[in-house]
Amino acid sequence: MVELLSKISFLIGITLIIICGISLILKHYNAGLVLLQYAFWFFLFGCLFYIGNLLKNEK
Repeated sequence: MVELLSKISFLIGITLIIICGISLILKHYNAGLVLLQYAFWFFLFGCLFYIGNLLKNEK
């Protein structure tokens, strides 16, 4: 379950980063910066879940 959550949040983060890049290229700076904040948090949670899962599996 945790592994699934980490993969989903990781993918959402990457997708939002890509959307962010496109919106920044198209000069929608405000929307791009807001999306970048969400992308950062999803990416961070995905990484934390993944690292936590790796540590749990090592024990």
